[in-house]
Amino acid sequence: MNVAISMVTGNTVFCTTDGSDVFTNNVLAATAAKHTATANIPATASMELNCVAQSDGGGLSTQATQDAAIPMASVLVTVAADTTVLCTNDGTVVLTATKQVAGSAVAYTASTAIAVTQLVQLSCVAKSTAGMFSAPVTVWYKDHPKPNPPVATPAGGPDQFTPFAATSVLITVSDGSTVFCTMDNTPIVLGTTIAATAVAYKESTYIVIPKLTQLLCVTESAAGGVSNVAGWWYKLPTAPAAPAVTPAGGAAQATAAQAYSVTVAVEAGTTVWCTTDGNAVLMGPAPTLSATALTLKVTTAIQVPNLMLVNCVAKGLAGNYGSQVTMWYMPPVPPALPALTPLGGATEATAAGTLAVTVNVVAGTKVYCTTGATAVLTGNVLAATAVEYTAPIPIAASTVLNCAAKSDAGAFSAAVSKWFKKPPPPAAPVVTPVGGTDAKTTVAAATVSVAVVDGTSVYCTTDGTAVLTSKEGLFGTAVTPAGGADKASAVAAGTVSVHVIDGTTVWCTTTVPGQVAVAADGSVIAPDETEFDATTDVPIDQLMELTCRAQSTEGAYTATVAPSGGAGTDTAVEAVSVTIGVVDGTVVYCTTDGSTDFINTPTVTSTATAADATDSMKDAGISDSAIAHTEAGDMDINGDTQLNCVAQSAVGAIGMPVTVFYKLPPAPAPPALTPAGGDKEATASQTLMAVVPVATGTTVSCTFDGTMAAVGNTIAAAATTYSLTTSVAVTKSVPFTCVAKSAEGMVSTPVVTRWFAPPPPLAAPIARVSIGVAADTKIFCTADGTAVVTGTAVAQGAAVYAAATDVDIKQLTQLNCVAVSTKYTGLYSAPGKQLFRSRNRLVS
Repeated sequence: MNVAISMVTGNTVFCTTDGSDVFTNNVLAATAAKHTATANIPATASMELNCVAQSDGGGLSTQATQDAAIPMASVLVTVAADTTVLCTNDGTVVLTATKQVAGSAVAYTASTAIAVTQLVQLSCVAKSTAGMFSAPVTVWYKDHPKPNPPVATPAGGPDQFTPFAATSVLITVSDGSTVFCTMDNTPIVLGTTIAATAVAYKESTYIVIPKLTQLLCVTESAAGGVSNVAGWWYKLPTAPAAPAVTPAGGAAQATAAQAYSVTVAVEAGTTVWCTTDGNAVLMGPAPTLSATALTLKVTTAIQVPNLMLVNCVAKGLAGNYGSQVTMWYMPPVPPALPALTPLGGATEATAAGTLAVTVNVVAGTKVYCTTGATAVLTGNVLAATAVEYTAPIPIAASTVLNCAAKSDAGAFSAAVSKWFKKPPPPAAPVVTPVGGTDAKTTVAAATVSVAVVDGTSVYCTTDGTAVLTSKEGLFGTAVTPAGGADKASAVAAGTVSVHVIDGTTVWCTTTVPGQVAVAADGSVIAPDETEFDATTDVPIDQLMELTCRAQSTEGAYTATVAPSGGAGTDTAVEAVSVTIGVVDGTVVYCTTDGSTDFINTPTVTSTATAADATDSMKDAGISDSAIAHTEAGDMDINGDTQLNCVAQSAVGAIGMPVTVFYKLPPAPAPPALTPAGGDKEATASQTLMAVVPVATGTTVSCTFDGTMAAVGNTIAAAATTYSLTTSVAVTKSVPFTCVAKSAEGMVSTPVVTRWFAPPPPLAAPIARVSIGVAADTKIFCTADGTAVVTGTAVAQGAAVYAAATDVDIKQLTQLNCVAVSTKYTGLYSAPGKQLFRSRNRLVS
């Protein structure tokens, strides 16, 4: 085998065949051969040919290197017909000069591919069946350079005992090469042949790991070179746990958990994907992440704006997914307003008097409260001063109480704000007869009567001990020092302290015994009262009588009703309903049965005792027949009524009973329809219009489907109401059910239904009818009501008209006509029918 050296005219080529560079630092190698013309250089197995061209001017080209051996995976020895090819591959010449075939020669009688696995000198000659030889051919071959083995990411373990955990492996494929892999534990290369079961990958690909697996792969270059086998062991990683979602959601829409947000925990070494649109996180058998999945790399809160399904899946470092957790959530439902007892007032002026306020706390909620101007809530944020309610809240002075409920899910109710104040003290108990102020002024009496005011209890002691030992209770008007009961027992003092308890006002008058102020007209002038809103010292500069009274700012209220009723049955006021007025913070109780024991009137004790005075009194109470009204509203009057009402304040004080009398106004007369109508459909009045009369000061309501127009004094929703007399068209048989209602709201009785129907149609009044006859036709008519044609047969006796004709109408006539073609046999028009009557008179 020779290597040809070609050159450009004028150039000189220098070559080495031992692998050394032709020039080193522009110094020509000693082994370099000079060629000035095209030359053939004999090739040897180990020869590496390096050549450099030099121009006439001395310029040097880059060095060209050529390996004499041809890289091939295999060599095809082609055998022609009637020949045999003999080859050696051990470096010997296949045929000597004496035509002797080398003993190591291999004979090929058919075309054969010889594998090239190493550097080899192939010497071949063809021999015909006649014994003639061709010229020998000697060529050097070498195997293709091996490409690099394929790379797997992540790299697997070296054996089945130390496999790497992964769900998939990336096999990297270089441009122009192919990677073949097997996962069936069989060899991937048999000799120089890649196993048929190997899967070819022409681009970088992820291979799914289904179980404990040995992955074997080789790279095949574009030139056919095959790399060494690369092998790795893999196993499926342990699936990560389902992500923890708090709070726990509901398993179904109906059991959705209430939360403003949910927290999805992301464990170290995992990533969590979640959907909130109802889609599964992983879709399909591959599986593939939903396009709407949210990626969570750290523990994250997901907002809950509405009812939604949360699906979450964790993915480990090895790329494997855990099981999906599915939970339903909805925004928290705000709890109900906290209920305060007593109700409290809307303003400071209507504050409810009480010593403490109780708040009803519903299960699953907490109640937080503030007092004063500080709002308990700003948006959904509690005030810093808000306190959780755990016990009744004491009321020491006039204050506004702000409270809001919070559900366990975090939702707040609206805030309720009500005013409260410490209730006023009752007046000092009245003891009859009036006793002395000390032992010297003791009054002789066998018994004493202690008056107990409605809504209070009186406590007494007889052993000299004080009835009250602290100021935590409620007091009547008090002065210090206590004065005498009369002029003779007057107490000497420079000043007197008038005590005013919270929630009360005290008025006092001072008079000098024996002195009376007289007006110019001789009338006595009542002494002026001085008002005290706080405890005050009153100077005493002479003998004087001090008279004081206390009044609560939370007094009892008198019930109000509108319109005002009469004082008795003879002056009863006409009304359909009465409005019961209810002042904020009170309850009004009413009866309509005329009972005289409506309010249980308290009685005065007959004998004073050293115990609870209520033991000897009848408590005030409300009759069982009374109806409680907590807010203003209407009460129906259903006949002659005695209305008894009483108001009770938040602290239990009962006002003066109100007794008034009412009666129903007279009902209007039922509307008289025109015409009168029938009492049933068969006797319905025939008319095109029915007149509904409306009297002054009334309205009339009607239904037209047989239903009642009113129930009691309430007009049916389906009724049509007329405020003026109206004519109603009658287009079919219909019942009119009508009632009249007065301005006072009374509905007429009895309710009567009347029937109406439209009259039957009348024939058109006419004296003569023209019958037109078209060309090639005849007209046949009957005037006695019989059909003019039956099938294809014209009625016997039918009049025949061959030309246009006028027919006189002298009575009610039904004219039936048909046109018959004279040109085409059996051709008829559709029959026509018309009713006529004489113009001169109506024929019934």
